[in-house]
Amino acid sequence: MRYAWQAAAALYVAMGDRSSAPLPETDPVDAATLVERAVANGDEHAIKLAEACLREDRLNARPVYRLAAQDALGRLG
Repeated sequence: MRYAWQAAAALYVAMGDRSSAPLPETDPVDAATLVERAVANGDEHAIKLAEACLREDRLNARPVYRLAAQDALGRLG
């Protein structure tokens, strides 16, 4: 099953819908708020995703990283 999921993900990345949705009009929340939300969520995947997005945001400051973490925490909550 793991390999089937990986194959499906690879096919989607290679040939999936490439249209991009516009970024939300609001600014992303700050890093401290994202950390609080991830810890409050308690899901280990939510915490790992938030940490990875915040790490990338520190390396290459772009609002899309914090927006991605914010969106994921909303969906995983």
